[in-house]
Amino acid sequence: MSRAPTLRDIAKQAGVHHTTASRALRGHSGIPAVTRDRLRALAAEMGYRANPLVSAWMSHRRAAKRPAASVKIAFLIRLRDRTQWEDAPSFTRYCRGAEARAWDLGFEFEELWLGAPGMTQVRMNRTLVTRRVDGVIVGSSTMPRSSLRLDWAKFAAVAQGFSLTRPALSCTANNYAHTIEIALRELRHLGYRRIGYFITPVVDARWSPLGPGAFLVYQQQIPARDRVPPFRGDASDKAQFHRWVGAVRPDAILTIHVATEPWLAELGLRVPADIGVAYADWNAGDTGHAAGVDHQLEAAGAAAVDLLAAQLHTNERGIPAVPRSVLVPGRWIAGESVRKIGPPALLRSRRPLLALHHHHHPLVAHRGA
Repeated sequence: MSRAPTLRDIAKQAGVHHTTASRALRGHSGIPAVTRDRLRALAAEMGYRANPLVSAWMSHRRAAKRPAASVKIAFLIRLRDRTQWEDAPSFTRYCRGAEARAWDLGFEFEELWLGAPGMTQVRMNRTLVTRRVDGVIVGSSTMPRSSLRLDWAKFAAVAQGFSLTRPALSCTANNYAHTIEIALRELRHLGYRRIGYFITPVVDARWSPLGPGAFLVYQQQIPARDRVPPFRGDASDKAQFHRWVGAVRPDAILTIHVATEPWLAELGLRVPADIGVAYADWNAGDTGHAAGVDHQLEAAGAAAVDLLAAQLHTNERGIPAVPRSVLVPGRWIAGESVRKIGPPALLRSRRPLLALHHHHHPLVAHRGA
């Protein structure tokens, strides 16, 4: 063709929707790897060159005094153990999504380790100013309620999730209540009725207090004989877990803890032959064989950069008067840790457990799809 190929040209040639082509070329995890590779190869063959700035960003950039490439975003890693952070997909996937979006929009991006030896909040503040950082993404912490003192008036700032409580910043996170709802409905659809909740209060508080709320609302929509008291205790206490399973006798467990299946095996329970397991924080790296809900953390990280971009365009710095929360929906991943054990166990109400979203039907994906 005489003109430069567009995204729609690539999509038409590949026989896909243009939004699929766009997500594939950006490496979106929701697009199968084989599709991403095919579209990238086709784009290269057709001579496609992506503009790294979306049109909305371009309109703002023309009026900006500083070029976008000189605007810097810092991601603050708050875990004290760097290895722990690198091995935790719940943290790193969000950061990678933010990084990819930042570069797409023309921002510089760097990671700064707040938990590094000798690093203090005062020293970090000085580092941010010295490096001329404009926007800060405050990474999540393992502590459910944490605080951070910086000279916030100098920065646009967004937090990952809800673990940072002081100051109250705008944040992006998985819609955790929706995640719990998706998992429970999918398990009930497979015929599971007595579903145990093995997600400790510390985790619930870090992600969102609405998670256990969704489970409690769910309990009111099922017969009393199907209700299973949730686990209350330390997630590292194997003996307590064993006692809980023996006492409540669930036919499936909703969890985030990767030790769940090995601990069930010690009780002589086979997954999924004897009991089903679904993960409320599904990650390909550590629960890839299993069923669960993918938090789509890359999308949440990208949304954090979008929030920062909006603040920077209007020169908003400091602690917001009205913080905003962007909640990204999860998607159900079918896996080997559950099976169909009977007819669907329908809920008394077809309405969402907690009315936090408009789209009530969960996205479903299969491993390797």
